[in-house]
Amino acid sequence: MPTKILKGVDPAVLARDLKGHAKALEGMHNWHGPQKAHIIEDFKITAELARHIKQQRQRLDEEIAELKRRIQDLQDLQKSDVMPPLYK
Repeated sequence: MPTKILKGVDPAVLARDLKGHAKALEGMHNWHGPQKAHIIEDFKITAELARHIKQQRQRLDEEIAELKRRIQDLQDLQKSDVMPPLYK
């Protein structure tokens, strides 16, 4: 299993590139079976990690946007002096 994730690399680009490398390796006939299978598996695992990172980033971006909306709503309520009892 790969132990190093490249910093500053877009996970989607990484996944796309690694899929291409894996397909290229599948076409190579000079690799021995177990060695070739191990390399292909490493590429597939790395691509899966990249997809997972992208999904986590999207989820966190959505949560941040929701928190920003809530903060803005609270600030608007505070400015209007009509605070719900829960927030007073």
